[in-house]
Amino acid sequence: MFGAQPTDGLVIMVLRIRDPDRREQAIHRLENQPSEEALPRIYEMNIGDWDAGLWEEELEWFTELLDGTRDRIIVWRFAGNSYIRFTIGEGA
Repeated sequence: MFGAQPTDGLVIMVLRIRDPDRREQAIHRLENQPSEEALPRIYEMNIGDWDAGLWEEELEWFTELLDGTRDRIIVWRFAGNSYIRFTIGEGA
């Protein structure tokens, strides 16, 4: 049975990374966080109790990973009753 889950602090990340080595690095990083793979290449985690600096460090790490590529990670971050959507990386 499914129940309602709180969304405050929820982050959903969709990996659009073509390079297998970079993709594996991103997956390894996410698997070492309190995250879970909801579907192939789609991860969700709750950062509601993280300090702002830790989240910024994660964003910086992923940005550096994708620097110089055409790959991207699409991110939805939920806070309260709203969310923001943004992209890390250049994309194609």
